[in-house]
Amino acid sequence: MAKILETIQSLRHGQAEVELSDALTEAVQRARDTGKKATVSISITIEPKGASGQYFLTDDIKCKLPAFAKEKTILFGTPDGNLLRDDPHQQKLPLRELDDAAPSSIRNVHDLPVIVKSLG
Repeated sequence: MAKILETIQSLRHGQAEVELSDALTEAVQRARDTGKKATVSISITIEPKGASGQYFLTDDIKCKLPAFAKEKTILFGTPDGNLLRDDPHQQKLPLRELDDAAPSSIRNVHDLPVIVKSLG
């Protein structure tokens, strides 16, 4: 009786087993990361070599991995069919960059005096 694990270990001098193990690891990680199912399969083609009792075996390892969700991009259409990053109907704010220089003095709220007023 042929034992499947021994047969897989023999395919391509053990290289098929390495590839199958790598595919399984990658499938498990991708399934975990996406929350979707992954599939690993091996197909073994067996071709007899005449009446000699010899067989040629060819393996085919397939790994179907779920895709990661892709981020959506929002763009705004113009009447002439172009796409813009900024909404052409929205007013631009007069924003400017600040200098990277540190302010001359930094005050910490914990360093300020405590003022307590009586309510009555």
